[in-house]
Amino acid sequence: MKNMTTTLLLLFSFAFPVAAAATPSAREIMEKVDYYSNFSRRDFYAHMEMIRKSPSTGTSVMELEMYRKDQHSKFLVFFLAPKTEFGKGYLSINDTLWFYNPTTRELVRKTKKDSIGGSDAHSRDFEKSNLLKDWDARIIGKENIGAIPCYKLEMQARIKDVAYPITHLWVRQDNFLPVKRMEYTYSRRLTQVLYYLSYIRSGNNYIADKFLIINKLEPGKRTLVTVKQFSTRTIDEAFFTKAYLEKRSR
Repeated sequence: MKNMTTTLLLLFSFAFPVAAAATPSAREIMEKVDYYSNFSRRDFYAHMEMIRKSPSTGTSVMELEMYRKDQHSKFLVFFLAPKTEFGKGYLSINDTLWFYNPTTRELVRKTKKDSIGGSDAHSRDFEKSNLLKDWDARIIGKENIGAIPCYKLEMQARIKDVAYPITHLWVRQDNFLPVKRMEYTYSRRLTQVLYYLSYIRSGNNYIADKFLIINKLEPGKRTLVTVKQFSTRTIDEAFFTKAYLEKRSR
C-alpha cells in the first residue's frame, strides 16, 4: 500500500484548475465528475491495454479499442489482441449492453454486472459517467489519499443494472477528479477497490489514462488499464452496429 500511495502522489502532482474553497454539496461534486468525464460535444476514441493478473490463470495482456459517442449514449469496445480474443466486442446503445462473439456472429444481451473480457473491469469503466442520473449520494467526510485532500462520498445506485450497488468515492477537493473508489454489495461486502492513477487533459475533459482495479473477493487478482492513444475525431454512426463488428472481426 505504501508503494501505491507513492505512485498516487507522483502521478497527481501536476497542476489542475483550482475549485472554489467552499464545501460543495454531493450533487455539485457529481455534476463536476460528469462534466469533466463526458464528451458531450465530441466523440472519443482510445487504444487501450488491459493487463489481467490472477493467481489461478497467471498474467494476460489484452489490447482493445474503445469508441464513444456520448451525446447519443453509445460506446463500443473491440478486442485486438491476443489472437484468441480478436474480434470480440461489447456494444452499448442507450444503456443496453451486448456482447459480440465472432465465432457465432451473434450479439448476446449482457448486464452491466458482467465483467469486460473476463477482467475486473465493467462497462461503467468505459462508458460516459452518469453519476447524477444513476446514483444518490451524500458526503460522509474529508480524507487524504496519500497527500491528496479528498471529499468522500457514499453513493447508492438508483438503477438495478449496476455491477455493485453501493460505492464509496474519493474525489480531489481542488478539482473533483476521482482518486479512489470502493465497491460493495447490498450486504456491505467489499468487492473491489479502484485507483485512478493518472489523468490526461483534452479541452475541458479529463481522461483517466491509467487505473488499477483490485479484486477483493479473489486475493491477488487485479486489472490494470492504460490508455495508449486517444483521439476526439468524429466517429461514424456505422461503428455502433453489428455489421461493423462482423466486418472488423473477419
